Amino acid sequence: MQGFLDKIKDLDLSCGGFYLSSGYTSIGNLRCVFNWNYDKFPDPEKFVADYNNAGIHLIPNIKPAFLTSHPMYDELAKKGFFVKNADGTPYVTQFWDGVGSYLDFTNSDTFDFWGSQVTEKLLDFGIDATWNDNNEFDIKATDAVAAGFGEKASACRIRPILTYLMVLSSYKAQMKKYPEKRPFLSTRSGNSGVRRLAQTWSGDNFTSFHDLRFCHYVGMTMSLSGFYFYGHDLGGFSGEMPSEELLLRWMQHGVFEPRFTIHSWNGDGSATMPWSYESGLCGAKAILRQRKSLIPYLYNCAYNSVENDVPVQAPPYIYYDDENIDVNTDAFMLGRDVLAACVLDEGVDQVSVYLPKGDDWYLNETGKLYCGGSTVKVDLPPDKPVPYFIRSGSVFPVDEGECSYKSAEKVVFTVYPVKNGKFTARYFNDDGESFEYLKNNCVKLEFDVNCDNDNVNVVVNNKGNVKFTPEIKLVSTDLRKLNVTVK
Repeated sequence: MQGFLDKIKDLDLSCGGFYLSSGYTSIGNLRCVFNWNYDKFPDPEKFVADYNNAGIHLIPNIKPAFLTSHPMYDELAKKGFFVKNADGTPYVTQFWDGVGSYLDFTNSDTFDFWGSQVTEKLLDFGIDATWNDNNEFDIKATDAVAAGFGEKASACRIRPILTYLMVLSSYKAQMKKYPEKRPFLSTRSGNSGVRRLAQTWSGDNFTSFHDLRFCHYVGMTMSLSGFYFYGHDLGGFSGEMPSEELLLRWMQHGVFEPRFTIHSWNGDGSATMPWSYESGLCGAKAILRQRKSLIPYLYNCAYNSVENDVPVQAPPYIYYDDENIDVNTDAFMLGRDVLAACVLDEGVDQVSVYLPKGDDWYLNETGKLYCGGSTVKVDLPPDKPVPYFIRSGSVFPVDEGECSYKSAEKVVFTVYPVKNGKFTARYFNDDGESFEYLKNNCVKLEFDVNCDNDNVNVVVNNKGNVKFTPEIKLVSTDLRKLNVTVK
């Protein structure tokens, strides 16, 4: 783990979070939730502190089942904390490399126990996030019983409720430990209601171009279903090490997803990393730089999603009534202002992007303006950032700061005007951690833009309490005069 920190520092790579898989809980080859393996981690507090000091949030794996060999199993069984058989004994089923029992979160004491363990075994060591994994509650027996908070219920029929309550218990523990901090959680399972608490991902995908394409459609479907904060294990989770081309293509796609995480369990025992291929490292760095550059816009999209219940990422037809948009299009919208398409097939270096009617579109790389209703072919090699289109009538934020082990932020706004007419654009930012934005202690910019034949006039109002003076420029291909008034 220290080697990972040394590596990203040596390669000058930016990293914001580390998903800590369940090996930290191992006893032999078995994973025992809330059990620190002190042979691997002799000083968990120092380990956590080292990552915190590097600016990397640890997101530890926790599982809702206790193996029968777990040191705490007998005690928990005696307290009645597990889902039960009809005769009152713990329901036992296959779980990873052993057999175990699922916690019954409809028992108030179990719910409280889970939160206390999250606090004592993780949060008290300085961790501030949780990865709620393997929480499908794979209970097939129709006679397995859950406490139901006093009204017994068939456990197999309330599985989504058990998942939700597990995540809720983790959420409440994090809120209690860090009351001034917005909690971050990830969950592998859950119904749509769990979006109030956590983000998710598409699960154990495979290292193949087939799964890259499949995950693209999974993401679009999740967006249309109201679950906006998701991603995929970039490169693929299981199988052999992805090829250099596949890894870079998956990273390119991940640039535009809310969750950007490389995560693997390769058959050869290797771990997929941005530096897995020396020849692809420059490409990986370029893609990571693009990801960082889009963070201000992505964050703004996230705020807009929460405030207005609209997707971060979605197929174009959610915004455009255009019969020429293919329902199975590879293209997607990121927020309201970005349209992009990634390469999803092996050996392809070009994509065709249909630009919906109703707006005109600027290519970010060149600033060239294209009319809506046209199809544009874009060159897209695997080792380069992805070209994308920006909607006319927008003010687009980009982080032009350094992308490195110790990154710096420099947000620059570019006006992408219409030919003639008016439009309004908005931008939100805050400290990224607290609830102060609810008191309006944040940046809330409104750009009122008026375009005529000779001028692009921008009036900026900040309706938030945090002072912020934006740096604004006009897209380079527009020769009109930019006039900016900051109120």
